[in-house]
Amino acid sequence: MIRSLGRIVWVVIAFVLAVIAGVVVLGFVGLERLTAATAGQPEASSTLDHWLNLAEVAMGLTQWGAALSIVPAILAVVVGELGRIRSLIYWVAAGGFAAIAVPVMQGLAAASPDLAMPATQLLQILATAGFAAGIAYWALAGRSS
Repeated sequence: MIRSLGRIVWVVIAFVLAVIAGVVVLGFVGLERLTAATAGQPEASSTLDHWLNLAEVAMGLTQWGAALSIVPAILAVVVGELGRIRSLIYWVAAGGFAAIAVPVMQGLAAASPDLAMPATQLLQILATAGFAAGIAYWALAGRSS
């Protein structure tokens, strides 16, 4: 009983640390893209407005939107823990899919065809952050599920 309770506590701690790792990677990758755009690189400078608009949207997210975005990650952790999945491939893929799930679902539900799917660069950055979070979770708790 105590061992199970300890495992639950460790899973929660590992999940929080994995989310932090994903946010750090998201910040660094996004910062790299913004820096490239402001440094005058011609292929990236056209996306500066896109990144500034993205920052405005991110600042305007409501609390329920942030809570909704964590649901796919929690679902991946629950499935992995209950299934005792120890595979690094599962945790990396689950992290990437969880990170892009909410923007893709929002894009598919959009009424306007212009908003049908998020930008490819945004999906790549989110997937990279999700991969990092998946690796962090696997290293802390997933490999001993």
